[in-house]
Amino acid sequence: MIAGYHWLTDWGRDTMISLEGLTLSTGRRREAEYILRSFASYIGNRLILNLFPEGTTAGLYHTADTTLWYLHTVDRYFANTHDSETLEFLLPNC
Repeated sequence: MIAGYHWLTDWGRDTMISLEGLTLSTGRRREAEYILRSFASYIGNRLILNLFPEGTTAGLYHTADTTLWYLHTVDRYFANTHDSETLEFLLPNC
């Protein structure tokens, strides 16, 4: 999911806001799982990455609400899939 394509890249906040509508409500459970696991891999200081690292540029953790959107999205993911294995992977660092 790319916010502001073609000027911007993937943004955590925009991804979390749109993930339910673009993946879960359209039956794309695997894509939702992959996206959430990707973001979970970059949790730092209990914050969700808002902008992935690119080249030599470090990732940015510069929004207060991205983590809240992540938790909301994980809740919606679990409500739709009942996938407790992925839930256990997604929550330990939050």
